[in-house]
Amino acid sequence: MQTRKNANLAPESFRHSAVPRRLKHRARRRRRILCLLPVILVFAVLAAALLRFTPAFAYADIFPAQATTRRIKDVPYISQLPTLPTGCESASAAMLLNYYGCTVTAEEFASYYLPTGDAPHTDENGELIGCDPWEAFPGDPFSETGWGCYSTVIERAMNEFLTNTGYHAERLSGVPLYRLKSYIDNNTPVMIWATICMEPPIESDIWTVPETGREITWVYPMHALVLTGYDENGYYFSDPLAGQDIYYGKDSVEVAYTALFEQAIILTN
Repeated sequence: MQTRKNANLAPESFRHSAVPRRLKHRARRRRRILCLLPVILVFAVLAAALLRFTPAFAYADIFPAQATTRRIKDVPYISQLPTLPTGCESASAAMLLNYYGCTVTAEEFASYYLPTGDAPHTDENGELIGCDPWEAFPGDPFSETGWGCYSTVIERAMNEFLTNTGYHAERLSGVPLYRLKSYIDNNTPVMIWATICMEPPIESDIWTVPETGREITWVYPMHALVLTGYDENGYYFSDPLAGQDIYYGKDSVEVAYTALFEQAIILTN
């Protein structure tokens, strides 16, 4: 049986006997760390090399905080309201022209340069007929009952206005939305066709062009506006109906832009 004296001495003897074990444990831990150092060093060198030779766009998604926002700040804003309730194309064209110093109001553009034709209506045979929106504006942009026209019409009208100015309107057809970012990078605003407030596009009225027999399927609610910027999640616009610096999410813009046949216009010189 252990005496009190032995009991008092036992803890001290245990402490002294544990010292070599702690030293051995520390030595083993140091050896393991020293063995891992070359592996850690190799991984560090490989990671540095990968980051050095990988283009920024390849790992932009890994570091979203570094994503770029591009904006064109000085695009003049022109509202289509109240005089042009259906004249978004004329207001957007005027914004683009004024950005390049070619002064014109939306009302002047619509009155003197925009070709117009018959709005869709029912003929004596009960068929819906109207002018071709690729050739002219169906109806009157100064009226609530006006419809809208496409990029071919606005391109011709803008080039008529731009005669002898040194500038030229260029239509972009079938260009994917993401590729329009390169124009923003070069401070070139882009007029595009989409929908009002990027609402889901709907195929609505279908009419025939009497002169050609062409069938037109109207995409509702068609709209034209000016692209002025972008970031990783969406796009900025001068929207003649909604206001300046209006932001729409990229998915809704993509759907609306694609449904309106990927149409756009820029100015060149």
